[in-house]
Amino acid sequence: MNAMIGDSVTVRESKSEPQALTGKKRSKSTSKFPDVSFPSTEAEAQATELLSKLESWDFDAIELDRVSGGNALYLVSKALFAKYRFGSKYYIGESMISRFCLEVQKGYHNKENPYHNSVHAADVLQCLNYFIVMCGITKYLTEFDVFAAVIAAMVHDIQHPGLSNSFQIARQAEMAIIYNDRSVLENFH
Repeated sequence: MNAMIGDSVTVRESKSEPQALTGKKRSKSTSKFPDVSFPSTEAEAQATELLSKLESWDFDAIELDRVSGGNALYLVSKALFAKYRFGSKYYIGESMISRFCLEVQKGYHNKENPYHNSVHAADVLQCLNYFIVMCGITKYLTEFDVFAAVIAAMVHDIQHPGLSNSFQIARQAEMAIIYNDRSVLENFH
């Protein structure tokens, strides 16, 4: 099964391992992103170049999202899972990682929310990585702390409605009622 992300890029969903995502044996692919179909080799090359800056303050999450057809969070998440080898450390299969990253990305309301969306989450995730690497805080963190921080950055605004606490309270939204009109969005997250 495939899920369309953006206008021209498809992220394939599957319970099988990545080489069998389409149900067919894959010929030797030169793609660094076998589970993302880019509109062109130029777009894939641009994504590769942008992802090479994950440890730079010059990283451009908006441009990565544009060239990848709306897959910035997915690509940054997968890159950091690979960099920190979370799969092998915590016995998580590659297909499970792919599925998790896709589901997180799908949990953001990109069309309805111009700020608290998956591009913002990709940017926050990259900034977290930047600070971990550049500030040397790994000497104060366990590997599991880094894993937890990466997951937290990925999901920190998932399902954010894009409307303020005051708006939620004034319209008597379900979440305002649940949290008794107190720090509605903060309690939601």
